[in-house]
Amino acid sequence: MKALAALLLLATSLHANTFREAHVAFESQRYRPNSVAIADFNGDGLADVAANGWCYPGDPCPLMLFYQTKNGTLAEPVFIGADAAGSDIQAGDFNNDGRMDIVLAGAEVQVLLQTADGTLDAPASYETPSGIYDLGVGDVTGDGRTDIVGMPWGGDEMYVLEQQPGGTGLVPRTYPMTGYGYDDFDLIDLNGDGRRDAIDASAQGAIGVMHVSYATSTGFDAPVELRLPWHDLAEDVEGGDFNGDGRMDLAVIAHGTFSDMPPYAGLMLRTASGSFEAGPLLQADYWPETLLVADFDRDGDSDIAVGGGAGLQVWIQTRPGVFEEQRYVLPRHSNFSTHDHLAAGDVNHDGATDLVVALDNGALAVLYGILPRRHSVAR
Repeated sequence: MKALAALLLLATSLHANTFREAHVAFESQRYRPNSVAIADFNGDGLADVAANGWCYPGDPCPLMLFYQTKNGTLAEPVFIGADAAGSDIQAGDFNNDGRMDIVLAGAEVQVLLQTADGTLDAPASYETPSGIYDLGVGDVTGDGRTDIVGMPWGGDEMYVLEQQPGGTGLVPRTYPMTGYGYDDFDLIDLNGDGRRDAIDASAQGAIGVMHVSYATSTGFDAPVELRLPWHDLAEDVEGGDFNGDGRMDLAVIAHGTFSDMPPYAGLMLRTASGSFEAGPLLQADYWPETLLVADFDRDGDSDIAVGGGAGLQVWIQTRPGVFEEQRYVLPRHSNFSTHDHLAAGDVNHDGATDLVVALDNGALAVLYGILPRRHSVAR
């Protein structure tokens, strides 16, 4: 009987949800969260939420900071005087002082550094030739410091802010990048050399093509084509290990318009030779518009979340290359009109990973993680 009970427990736990149903943490018609980032933005050891927004023309559009309280809730937003009406927000340590800072996309790139007392400095603005639509952050030179890379809408150059030694500033540079920048742009270490490579999902008129610029110690190589295994446009791209071989794979979402397939999240598995081959296709319920890869159940594997309309689909990797699907209803419909509407982190300090969703129709939603988790099985 004990063995049977253990088997039943394992069977039911395999189908247990990873998150609770969505909870509305903030609602407003005037301030509409677009993109979100999670980090400790005031130095108290707790993960906070930062969001930029969509605002009515002529209205101020400040940065929204939702600080986590000691009782595990998100406080009402603090509005920071920055022009946060752009399309993306990212977090990183941009002066190598151990504190998390914020960067905003827009007509200019704005960087807000966290000070020793846990407040944010006034934004430092960096002019760009064409404005920035999408951001990526990470070490692109292999020096251990976090850099900022942005892609404009309709441009053919990346705008890079390289962090200098000793926290002495960010130096702007530009590099060629083939693509339009209006789908998704990200930094992913594709070849395992410790540098984040630049990948643009925009096809520039060619169906089934993305472009990659591999990072070097001195900048970026010229962009090269990366062909999708499917004849489609990639709407979003993220990196993760989806078959347990230790290599960086790619996940893309596509509407299936050109392949005549239903909307899907498609996995591209990196081979030992460095090429990519087709992996599983995960069918989406709705036109997928935003994508996040993270370890949601903290078992060491890469999981996938896709948002579209008023729904969220999560695929938990239960063993290498095997995914279990979960569906969640969002509290309201969202256009998901820009990228990085999803972010993962522990925003109620209970040890579980939570999922924060920016709903650009006027709300911030949180799906709190459930503990304990028993998704993993013997391998």
